[in-house]
Amino acid sequence: MSKTDHKKNYYDKLLVAVHDIQEHIIYSEMEGELDDSDPWFSVWSSLRELSLKMQDENEFDKMTVD
Repeated sequence: MSKTDHKKNYYDKLLVAVHDIQEHIIYSEMEGELDDSDPWFSVWSSLRELSLKMQDENEFDKMTVD
């Protein structure tokens, strides 16, 4: 496996894990609906920011390799 493949796999796994945690928060803690007044919303929001940052980093890595 090349270094590029390893990084892609790394980002993919992290993005899936973050998404799964966000889904858990929505369905287990917010009763199935995103609620910005719920105490868990700040955690969900922080995970969203992390996900967007990882997507940007992944895109940047792809551009620097190509």
